[in-house]
Amino acid sequence: MGFRFRKSIKIAPGIKFNINKKSVGMTFGTRGAHFTVNSKGTRTTSVGVPGTGLSYTDVKTTKKRHRTSSTVYQDISPSGRSAEPVYDAPLLRNDLTNDELILLNSEIKRRGKNIAVAYLLGILLGIVGGHRFYLGKVGTAIIMLLITAGTMGYGIIVTGPWTIIDLFRMPRMIEQKNLVLENRIAQEILERRQN
Repeated sequence: MGFRFRKSIKIAPGIKFNINKKSVGMTFGTRGAHFTVNSKGTRTTSVGVPGTGLSYTDVKTTKKRHRTSSTVYQDISPSGRSAEPVYDAPLLRNDLTNDELILLNSEIKRRGKNIAVAYLLGILLGIVGGHRFYLGKVGTAIIMLLITAGTMGYGIIVTGPWTIIDLFRMPRMIEQKNLVLENRIAQEILERRQN
C-alpha cells in the first residue's frame, strides 16, 4: 500500500484549496454540486443528491504532449501579439560560429534570469508574487499580489502553498525563460549575419 496525502483548506464558503501528494487544486461549489480543477489539468464536475449515494461525475484531463525532436515555446512580442514560435536553442546554436557562441553566452549571462535572485525573491516576496514579476509572469504575479493584499494578509492561505510549489518549480521556470531568451538572441545574431 502506498503513502497517501490529501488536505483540503476552506478559503471561503464554497471555495476550498486542495493539496495532495502530486498536485494542488481548487474546488468551487457546495455539497451536492461542485467543480474541481487541479495543477495537472484535470477538471472534475460532480452533481449528486446528498444522502442518497446517487451522483454523476465528469472528469476531463488535459494531457501534456511531449515532443522528442524540439520543444516549441511561444514568445509574446512587446505589442502583446503572438510572435513566431521559438524552437529549442541547441538547434540554433549549431548554426553559430565560435565567436558568435561567445557573444551568445555573454548576452545570456547579461540578460538572462538568475536562479539565486529568483529564489531570494520567492522566499522574501513570494506571497505577493515577487519572483513571478522577476520572471515576467506579470499576470499571475498581480493575481498573487491582489489575493494577499486584497484579503489583508489572509490570502496567504492560498499564496503560501502557491509560492512553495513555485520554489520547487523554479529551476524549470528559469530554464524555460532563459531558453526563450537564448533563441531570441541566436535569431538576432543569425539575422545580423545575413544582413
